[in-house]
Amino acid sequence: MLEASYTFSSRLEKLASWTVAPLPDSIPIEAVSSFGRTPVIASVEGREWSTSLWTDKSGKTMIALPKKVRGYLMPGDTVEIIFRFDYDRFGR
Repeated sequence: MLEASYTFSSRLEKLASWTVAPLPDSIPIEAVSSFGRTPVIASVEGREWSTSLWTDKSGKTMIALPKKVRGYLMPGDTVEIIFRFDYDRFGR
């Protein structure tokens, strides 16, 4: 199976103590693992990390950017994120 990657631009938002990037509705979420999360490998500005996409109660899917990844980026900044599904972590 070919692993597709997805690239999107998003404006960072603050959500409680998290800084998140909402995904556009046009990106298909292939599967959902336990607790409503979808494991992915993501990168922003050349920094790659294992994380998960998650969908909130309103149906908006997002990805959290930890401080060690986002560096100087703050809510309100627009970033380009690349991710691919991490099939090795599905079902764990």
